[in-house]
Amino acid sequence: MNDTIGVTPDMLARAVEATTDGVYITDKSGRILFANRAILDISGYTAEEFVGSSSSIFRSGLMSSEYYARLWNTVLSGEVWREVITNRRANGEIYEASQTISPVVDEAGDISMLIAVQRDISREHGLAQELRQTQTVVERLLEEKETLLKEVYHRVKNDLLLTRSLLEMQAAETDTDDSRVSLERAASRTGVLARIYELLQSQGEANRLPLSELMNQLVDALRISTIPDSVELTLTVDPIMVSSRTATAISMVAHELITNAVKYAFAGVESPRLALIARREGEHAVTIEVSDNGPGLPPRVIDDRQLGFGLTIASTLAAQHDGTLTFRNDGGAVVTVSVRLGS
Repeated sequence: MNDTIGVTPDMLARAVEATTDGVYITDKSGRILFANRAILDISGYTAEEFVGSSSSIFRSGLMSSEYYARLWNTVLSGEVWREVITNRRANGEIYEASQTISPVVDEAGDISMLIAVQRDISREHGLAQELRQTQTVVERLLEEKETLLKEVYHRVKNDLLLTRSLLEMQAAETDTDDSRVSLERAASRTGVLARIYELLQSQGEANRLPLSELMNQLVDALRISTIPDSVELTLTVDPIMVSSRTATAISMVAHELITNAVKYAFAGVESPRLALIARREGEHAVTIEVSDNGPGLPPRVIDDRQLGFGLTIASTLAAQHDGTLTFRNDGGAVVTVSVRLGS
């Protein structure tokens, strides 16, 4: 057989000696018959101390008697034992080892000896434990961060709601129509911001929002405060997650475009219709389009780009996010604003 595989007993002995895994052989009672250099390095014993001793020389006192009973029952029944064990070196140091013990049978089928292969995994075990501890710390810090963010969002939302109430009170006490309208629109804008922070506060993944939920909340708020019941409004939104910064810009843009349309587009229109579409443009941008069935934008806007306050706000927000504002007349006014998706 040796001639067939081309390996002599001397070659096998040298191979076992060269391996970095600890190898030792015992009889079936556990008395050590052979040890390679690696197992002596791992255990810290000399060859004279190790060979001839019982395999119990490794015992750390940290493994139960039931563990060793299972080990011996397994190998003496002819099966291979594989498990991690806690051992003790000659100097008393504890270490973790991955160990395989294989029974060897003679020609009569009886177990004649046991071959054990042992690998010191203390370093790996220690690194894994450090990693688990680090993960625990990181998870705790993330939980604290999320709690803090939610608290910040909650406080900002409350401050914005208070500001909106003050603006509404000021508008109610103002005699000038233009001033009242300006204060009411300022209160509405503040209310939009408050809703954004309310959404951020409720999100499990803080700082990210589903655009569809954001737009639905905005439209619901505007139906109460700004959009007359006579206006038929349709909403179409792509499934997009947006950052809090992008969410703020998109919400303010949509708010300005809708309130602008309600204010200017529907005078004399019998069945006013309004459509808001939010769609992804490639990987890095989202487009907000608001269209109506009114008389369209006047030449001063289309030709001379003389924008009112609402469109100026929308244009400024788009520019801050590397986007643009465009408009055209197509069976009514169509205003489109692109906003770059933030990280």
